[in-house]
Amino acid sequence: MNQIANRQVPLVAALLLALSASPVFAGQTCEQSPGNDGGASASGVDAFACGSNANASGVRSTAVGTRARASDEETVALGADSVASGFHSSALGQQSLASGRGATAVGWRAVASGDLSTATGNDAIASGANSTANGRSSRATGDNSTAVGQDAQATGVNSTAVGQGSRATGEDATALGQGAVASGFHSSALGAQSVASGRGATATGWQAQATGELSTATGNAAVASGTNSTATGRAAQATNVNTTATGQGAVASGEDATATGQGAVSSGFHSTATGALASASGRGATATGWQSIASGELSTATGNAAVASGANSTAIGRAASATGANSTATGQGAAASSINSTALGQGAVASDEDALAVGQGAQATGFHSTASGTQAVASGRGGTASGWQAQATGSLSTAMGNSAVASGANSTAVGRAASASGSDSVALGAGASATASGSVALGNGSTNDRANTVSVGSASNQRQITNVANGTARTDAANFGQLTDGLDDLRGYVDTRFDETDQRIDKFGAMNAAMSTMLASASGVQSDNRIAAGVGFSGGESAFAVGYQRKLSERATFTLGGSFTNDESSAGLGFGYGW
Repeated sequence: MNQIANRQVPLVAALLLALSASPVFAGQTCEQSPGNDGGASASGVDAFACGSNANASGVRSTAVGTRARASDEETVALGADSVASGFHSSALGQQSLASGRGATAVGWRAVASGDLSTATGNDAIASGANSTANGRSSRATGDNSTAVGQDAQATGVNSTAVGQGSRATGEDATALGQGAVASGFHSSALGAQSVASGRGATATGWQAQATGELSTATGNAAVASGTNSTATGRAAQATNVNTTATGQGAVASGEDATATGQGAVSSGFHSTATGALASASGRGATATGWQSIASGELSTATGNAAVASGANSTAIGRAASATGANSTATGQGAAASSINSTALGQGAVASDEDALAVGQGAQATGFHSTASGTQAVASGRGGTASGWQAQATGSLSTAMGNSAVASGANSTAVGRAASASGSDSVALGAGASATASGSVALGNGSTNDRANTVSVGSASNQRQITNVANGTARTDAANFGQLTDGLDDLRGYVDTRFDETDQRIDKFGAMNAAMSTMLASASGVQSDNRIAAGVGFSGGESAFAVGYQRKLSERATFTLGGSFTNDESSAGLGFGYGW
């Protein structure tokens, strides 16, 4: 049907011109003046030639125009210097050429050299089989190619170029739009100045570029240069393997990266940036939210202006910041800035290694410190503060309770407004205060300002300690029962000792009485050697005494004596001298 249609228009025009000059007969020429055919030649069977030096040599061929040539069967050449040399071809226009089998060339210097090709327009060329070139200087050189528009070129097999200056050079390529270029196999460029150079690539939009294999660029100035990349949105860019950029100005440059949102950027391997101006530059990083930033490896930033710059860090919440490695910040304005630090709550801050801050405005600034509660502060190394405005500022200190303060090293304050300011001190109870080193204050309002002591009250508020077990070691406290039993034992012991002392006194009294009696008995004897004995009694006790005396001279004596009871004894030795 296309072959017949391509022949009908020029054939009808040629026949009309011929009929106006003279009757038509097989192998006839028309006369330009009586008896003058201008050198026209119609040598083919049923051929017709009209024009100066026109030549119709093919069977049922038609040549109309100066030097027109129709050389094959059922060919038509219409126009000065036109040539129809292909079987069943048509050349219409000055210097037009239809050399392909069933080809049609329409226009000045139009050329249809491919079988069943069509070239329409001045200087148009259709050289591929079944090709179509439509437009001034258009080119359809690939088999089954189509070029439509001034300077359009379809050079690839099964390619299509539509639009002024469009180029479809790849096999099965399609270029649609002014200056569009589709050079990749099975590629499509749709839009003015769009480019699809990658294998299976698609570029849609003004100046869109899909240069990577199986890439897709959609939107004005969108660029998809990576293999399997997709860029959607004005000036969106997907530049690496398996990348996706969606949104005006979005950029996905890391391998397997995804950027979604106006100005979003994902430059890290397997990174994801979602939200206007979001940025994910770390390996495996994820940034979600307006101006969110995930720059650390495997980091996650979720929330407007959230920042996760530490490796394996997580920031969740508006303006949350996790800058330390393995850190976590959750809550508006929360900040975790050191290794393994965690800040949970609006405005919470964890600024030292292994620090944990939980609660609105909580601050854990000491190494391995923990602050739990609204506005709680743990600034001491290893400190723990739990409760509203609780403060653990001393090293290894613990403050538990609203407004509790533990400022001494190794101190502990438990209870509302409890205070432990001495080193190694303990304050337990609401308002309890331990200010001295090693001091302990137990109970509501208890105070202790003496080192290494325990207080269960204050000067104006004493307390008893009840339910105290018996002490078993020398350093254990004794309860009232133990004290009472001890006093009872002591009382019995003292009574016994007094009884024993009384008995000994009585014995000594009896011994003294016996000794005195013995001495008195000896003094009445006037010999040189004297022996005397005596017996004494006192308080139910009795004693015996015996003695010896020697007269040494008229002026000297020697005395020896002893006194005895049942379990006591005494002895004496004496010397006397007179002058």
